[in-house]
Amino acid sequence: SARLLPQCSAAPALWAAGCIVSGTVGVPFVTAAIKSWYTDTLVKPRWTPNNKVFAPTWTVLYGLLGIAACRVAQAKGPFSPEMCLAFAHHFLNLCWAPVFF
Repeated sequence: SARLLPQCSAAPALWAAGCIVSGTVGVPFVTAAIKSWYTDTLVKPRWTPNNKVFAPTWTVLYGLLGIAACRVAQAKGPFSPEMCLAFAHHFLNLCWAPVFF
């Protein structure tokens, strides 16, 4: 049921940390691409952000995804349909870097 997870203040931070750490799976693929085709051969518009912007942006996004997942898990349960969708989304998001880069 919805109360399987402890209602403590550390839970959102743990979920955020878990999402951030799992998000590092794609880092080797992105780093290799930035050192090769992404920087050298891909024609990008002038308004493309500097590469240094992406790491902190994705770190914040993954952290917020973790906090949102924690809230849903506490409200609906860790094995609810909503959490199954959240886990599927996170899995597909993690697959993006190796597929794209």
